[in-house]
Amino acid sequence: GYGLHLGWIQQVTPNVSVGATYQTKTKMGKFNKYAGLFANQGSFDIPATYGAGIAVKVAPPTTVAFDVQRIMYNDVPSIANPNPTGQLGSANGTGFGWQNMTVYKLGVSHDVNQNLTLRAGWDHNNVAIPQSQTYFNIIAPATVTDHLTLGGTWKLADKSEISFYYMHAFRKTIYGNGSLAGAGGGESNLTLSEDSLGVSYGWNL
Repeated sequence: GYGLHLGWIQQVTPNVSVGATYQTKTKMGKFNKYAGLFANQGSFDIPATYGAGIAVKVAPPTTVAFDVQRIMYNDVPSIANPNPTGQLGSANGTGFGWQNMTVYKLGVSHDVNQNLTLRAGWDHNNVAIPQSQTYFNIIAPATVTDHLTLGGTWKLADKSEISFYYMHAFRKTIYGNGSLAGAGGGESNLTLSEDSLGVSYGWNL
């Protein structure tokens, strides 16, 4: 795929930085194996995003950052088209019915010493899936609205480092409302929670 990603950062004071970012919609090649599922014969682009943030060094070892990001799902038919609109895979085919999303992110980084940095972060977003669109989203139940992340980096003596994290996405349920109107009634409810662990090794040239 191809797209454009722009960013800007400004050091306002020795302790305060602000920044902004914009990414165009990324045009992807068609997923031919899913031409009968995704709208426009397998088209599935990455939506445009834009955002801004601020970072404040509240003390020499501690920095607090806050970002706001907007994700433009409405501009990608395979994501935004409601269910039902048309035959699967057609130009106006059924999509996931997602709405645009606003994400709020808060993070803290603390240097315990020269070798160890600890981090914590939280983000919150609005629900992208309307209650009327839960049925098709069984295959992509992105219900979660709150994430908590803990992690850190340990610098080793030989210019290498080990980073680690734990992420928990809090359980969230979307209760269908008119979600199966074209299938004889009833409702489709979605529930999701997530946990993730990660470790990486890096070497500084």
